Amino acid sequence: MIVILNDNNMSIAPNVGAMHNMLGKLRTSGKFKRAKKDLEAAMKKIPTAGDKIAGFAERVKDSVKYLLVQGTFFEEMGYTYLGPVNGHDYQDLITNLEFAKKVKGPTLIHVVTTKGKGYAPAETDKRGTWHGTGPYKMETGAFIKPVTTAPAWSEVISDRISELARMDDRIVAITPAMPVGSKLEKFAKEFPDRFLM
Repeated sequence: MIVILNDNNMSIAPNVGAMHNMLGKLRTSGKFKRAKKDLEAAMKKIPTAGDKIAGFAERVKDSVKYLLVQGTFFEEMGYTYLGPVNGHDYQDLITNLEFAKKVKGPTLIHVVTTKGKGYAPAETDKRGTWHGTGPYKMETGAFIKPVTTAPAWSEVISDRISELARMDDRIVAITPAMPVGSKLEKFAKEFPDRFLM
């Protein structure tokens, strides 16, 4: 089995969960911030090469964080981790897919992309409006209103889930990280304690 994680460095909705909370607390703790600041200051004091060393250390830190944190997380779940892979480099993708086909057991390919790459309205979208769109004007990015008045399937499902949730408090909704695109915003407002992301 090959799993492709498309990491576009964009969260359409707020990050939630224990891992996010733990990493957030670590990054914002006073001890961590002071230690990081002291180390950066010490490196920058090195004559002539201090700034270069500090910049190099930052790049190494980012690489190690990516490899250890991301890779270890998936490897702990039994996956062979490949990545990060540049999702806009076709040959790199093919190479990693071919390699993944030869791996025994589940493999996760961590593909890093830019959301909406090359199309400004999609690249700058912060709400998830461009997450599965209908027709639009290419020049402006303006959406073309559909001729039909029939509701979208996601609206029908969302309305029905809300209706059922009013009758049964055991019902929860889990969004695929985009409450706007899955039309679960109304459910989230009505049942915030039963809405998971």
